[in-house]
Amino acid sequence: MKISVYIISHNYGKFVLQAIKSVINQTYSNWELILVDNSSTDNTLEIFKKFKKHKKIKIISLTNKNFPQACNIAVKKASGEYVIRLDGDDYFDHNILKVFSGYLEKNKKTALLFSDYFFISSDNKIISYEWTEKKGNNKHKILPPNGACCLIRKRFLKEVGFYREDLGAQDGLDIYFKLKKKYRIHNINLPLFYYRRHSNNLTNKELKIFSARRAIKKDNLKFKKKFSPIILIIPCRKYFDFVKNLWAQKLDGKTLLERDLEMCCKSDVIDYIVVISDTNEVLKIVSNFKKKDKRISFIKRNMQDTNRKTSILFSLKNIIKKMDPKLSGVVILRYIQTPFVTHFTLEEALSTIVLANATSSIGIESIKNEIFFRKKENLTSLNYKQTNQINKQEFYKDTTTCLAFKSKNIENNSLTGNRVVGFEVTSAESFFISSSNDLKVANTLLKEVKK
Repeated sequence: MKISVYIISHNYGKFVLQAIKSVINQTYSNWELILVDNSSTDNTLEIFKKFKKHKKIKIISLTNKNFPQACNIAVKKASGEYVIRLDGDDYFDHNILKVFSGYLEKNKKTALLFSDYFFISSDNKIISYEWTEKKGNNKHKILPPNGACCLIRKRFLKEVGFYREDLGAQDGLDIYFKLKKKYRIHNINLPLFYYRRHSNNLTNKELKIFSARRAIKKDNLKFKKKFSPIILIIPCRKYFDFVKNLWAQKLDGKTLLERDLEMCCKSDVIDYIVVISDTNEVLKIVSNFKKKDKRISFIKRNMQDTNRKTSILFSLKNIIKKMDPKLSGVVILRYIQTPFVTHFTLEEALSTIVLANATSSIGIESIKNEIFFRKKENLTSLNYKQTNQINKQEFYKDTTTCLAFKSKNIENNSLTGNRVVGFEVTSAESFFISSSNDLKVANTLLKEVKK
């Protein structure tokens, strides 16, 4: 058997028959199909049993396994040289196995192969065509392929220890990093599967997905080996915000500065935590924290450098040169106006720079709505084509959670440098306090979390 396809289904009875038929109807014939029911309470298992006499189909029933655990069970049961996962709510193009197997047969050093795909709705309507942009033979590509529908050589998957089971999500990212260290990864720019987006699929479990991604990135990166020192800077000012001394405003009994210092101190990869301000009023808070964490310090900032029209670069240059004279490290610029950011977010900002070979990274949020450019009285859509929204361009906004950049950027009077990359943050982390009403909303959100 050359290719083992496995379908994991937890309550995907509404869609799974289409997934199964997309395998059976392949133009390539040397396959087996492993159907895995993972504790479904709908009719998934009943649909599977309709195929129990099919010579090329195996059925496995599991109880209370997380997703990577279910994948590992299926892979270990597979008899194929190659394995590929098809989620129970997605389906294949009828040529995918033929195209994939043909490529791997000719390219023996490639461990993982993936394609572009169509985003579809719950009623099978195409929403968009998602393609992989080629940059330097994928040298700078850090975003992994979709975890599903990647053809992998089973012996390589076994060699790296199969899927990581402790996080329960982001199996594709985990395997991508494991294999990328030793083998070739390749993309075929053809849409060879249909990826369904609906209210119940795993990608909507935002916090779980983001947490798993950050843990995997950190595990695949040794900050100290690549850059040192790592300096985190928290700018505060007396004026020029919607309220005087914004840093002193309280959320749930703690000032914004106190909350931020508590959060930053949880990271074990930061060498220095520096509060810069034009007022000595912050010193009491800084001193209290310094008693517990020697990494913390305060540096006075000129008031004329704190207005909105002056680049913060002027305040940072001397600080960076003093603390990192060789300009060999990374600086994280942290903003107190986004109080729901965690230390994992800061660490992802660092890992993104290293893994992407970038000069800086920022936290971003995808813009879901259509964006228009107005010229005179006419509006032109910037992010959607008019035909079925195919070939959609991706637009993102800076969430002002943090900016991480290489120290050496300041040699060219720049914070970001010439290669800026982004990493997506959760909607909670992107919440920005720019008014008194925002403060009230933030306090309300914190109370809701405590309930």
